[in-house]
Amino acid sequence: MADEQYDSIIRKAVLAAAAAGPLVLAPVPGPADVAMGAINGIMLVTIARRNNQAFDEAAAKRIILGVMAGAGAYYSGVKFFLWIVAKVPGIGMITGAGATSAINVAVTLWLAFAMVDLFERHDSVDAEFCVDFLKQEMKPGVNLRKLKRIKDFTKRLGG
Repeated sequence: MADEQYDSIIRKAVLAAAAAGPLVLAPVPGPADVAMGAINGIMLVTIARRNNQAFDEAAAKRIILGVMAGAGAYYSGVKFFLWIVAKVPGIGMITGAGATSAINVAVTLWLAFAMVDLFERHDSVDAEFCVDFLKQEMKPGVNLRKLKRIKDFTKRLGG
């Protein structure tokens, strides 16, 4: 399948991820991360089902937790820093919510395209295989192919 066949799934997830940014204004850290886990979990199950994979919410939860554990220190540190920034009245609240939305969108797009690649290449996968695959995809470095896919996706969003 071409990326275009996933646009509606990814679009909904990206919009929900952006909308979850202001949750960083909560009095305690964490609500934005819980929302992102749910948003990305639903997206993963939907992409899996589109590819006739037998994934359920429990498998998606294991995958999301595995991915977040892999990115743990970085992701948690950034999210906690933005929660602190969002406590500054005015500009801090705007900056914290905006930056959280941007990070949420970036993570959602990265995860969406990684899952599309995974399911397009493999007929049958389990949660552990997904976590390993995604950890491999998370390694630092610029993936020009993925950047082009994101650029093409944003063009299709606008058009």
